[in-house]
Order: sequence, then structure tokens, then C-alpha cells
Amino acid sequence: MFPAGLVMALWSGVTLLQALIADMAILVFFLVCTVVFTWAFDRVLGLPQVAAEHIIP
Repeated sequence: MFPAGLVMALWSGVTLLQALIADMAILVFFLVCTVVFTWAFDRVLGLPQVAAEHIIP
């Protein structure tokens, strides 16, 4: 994602540090969304049988 930050910096006139911070914020946002979606999906529909067999009690 960093090249997108560089392009954003060149096009919008922000500093490279601001572009890097924006890039990291987007990365963290999608990481959190992925974890929350996966957790909610597994809570609603349950774990697949293969995954449930590998959970250590």
C-alpha cells in the first residue's frame, strides 16, 4: 500500500510523512475490519468442522 501513499503525496501535495501515516491508518482500518468480520461470521455461522477439531481446549 505504500506506493499508493506516495502517489497520494505527489498528487495532493501532502508530505511523505502524512502520506505514510494515512497509509498506515488505512492498513490498520482494514486489519480491524477483517478481524471483526471474521469473528462475527464465526459467531453467527459457527466454525467449520475442520477448524473446530483443531481447537485446543
